[in-house]
Amino acid sequence: MNVSPRPPLPQGPYLLCDDSIRPELPLVDKAGQLLQGGARMLQLRMKHTPPREALAAARAVVALCRRAGAVCLINDRVDLALLSDAHGVHV
Repeated sequence: MNVSPRPPLPQGPYLLCDDSIRPELPLVDKAGQLLQGGARMLQLRMKHTPPREALAAARAVVALCRRAGAVCLINDRVDLALLSDAHGVHV
């Protein structure tokens, strides 16, 4: 069996971007601040965000992470991870 090696995970902080922490700030803004602060992996947790807003936020945060060379994981929502082309899902 010939299996391609997985790329290495980025070295650096793994941070959680949660919609219940500072809910007055948009998730995309919070994610941008975490990435500017050095996050190399973000776990996007959206327990209180309506579905359409969650998908839009996930797509925007995944794009931010890709531009920053960081990994984005979506918390609990396999559907959002697939639709947003996230790097993975945390279940």
